[in-house]
Amino acid sequence: MVLTDIVLCRKINNLRGRRALDLLFKYSTLMGDGWFYLIFIPSFYFISSVVFMGIIFPLIKGFTLNLILYKFIKTSIKRVRPYVMFDDIISLVDPPDKYSFPSGHTSTAVMFSIVSSSFYPGFSVFFIVFTLLVAFSRVYNGVHYPLDIFAGFILGSISGYIGLS
Repeated sequence: MVLTDIVLCRKINNLRGRRALDLLFKYSTLMGDGWFYLIFIPSFYFISSVVFMGIIFPLIKGFTLNLILYKFIKTSIKRVRPYVMFDDIISLVDPPDKYSFPSGHTSTAVMFSIVSSSFYPGFSVFFIVFTLLVAFSRVYNGVHYPLDIFAGFILGSISGYIGLS
C-alpha cells in the first residue's frame, strides 16, 4: 500500500462528525447503490422516449461489463477495507462486501455518467457532480482508500466507453 493513500484516507475520513457532511455523504453513497439506478433510469423516458430506447442497450452492456470486471478484480486483489485495517478510520456505512479494491460504487457511477452524458449532454454537469459525490463519499465514509476510487474511475471509464461502442 502506498503511504500517501493511507494518509489521504485518514485525512478525508477525519472530516466526519459534522452533521451536514455526514448526511450528505451517507446519502451520496446510497445514490451509488444499485437500486438507485433502477429507480432513476426510467425517468430518462420522460425526458425523451426516443433517446431512452437508444440508451438502454449501452447501459446494460456497461453495467454487465463493469460488474464482471469489478467482481473479478475485487476477488483477485482482496484488499482489506480501511476501517478494518486501521482503528482510527471509522466506517459510517455498511459496505456491500468484504474487500475495497476497486470501488464498485465509483466504477458504476462513472460508467453510468459516461453513457448517460453521451445521450443526454444537457445533464452532463449533473452526472459529473453525482459521480464525484459518490466517489468522495466512499473514502469519507471509511470504506475505501483513494487508490480504490482511482481504480474505480478507470474501470468505470473502460466499461462506459465499451458500453457505448
